[in-house]
Amino acid sequence: MAFCTKGIIPDVMLDALGLHMPLYVATAYLFLAVVGGMSGYFVVPMNALLQHRGHVPLSAGHSIAVQNFNGNVSVLLTLTLYALLTKLNAPIGIVIVGLGLFVCTGMLLVMRQHRYNVRTFNSLAMLSEDNHHASIHGVPAQARSPLMNKAATASPRRASIRNG
Repeated sequence: MAFCTKGIIPDVMLDALGLHMPLYVATAYLFLAVVGGMSGYFVVPMNALLQHRGHVPLSAGHSIAVQNFNGNVSVLLTLTLYALLTKLNAPIGIVIVGLGLFVCTGMLLVMRQHRYNVRTFNSLAMLSEDNHHASIHGVPAQARSPLMNKAATASPRRASIRNG
């Protein structure tokens, strides 16, 4: 199942920077560093987008808190599923495919809920730049979308911040 096994890389010991390790371990470290760097290029812009869009219906702090909560719950669910499958002595191929299907199913459910929200509540109107700037610059309630008026009246604290 692995793409690269220990037997593919020559059995050579490296002595660099005071570290004494086999070449296959150094190769694994290199791959982990590359994967970590590439995931940073994905995660950082995604978090910025979530915070940018999330501060319209919520404050920026609440948006970050919801994002972190959902991320942690997802990690715990995936680890629980992994622990259950390893406890049942499932083959590693089944574990990998099962976790992949679990993530895909979760994403399909999120996409389905998003389509429902767009269709039912016009949730994309709340995320438009015009509505965001209208709430910052004090546009009268008549000029805002109905969803934005609902969000403005939902939180007295936010209304007092806007008005004062």
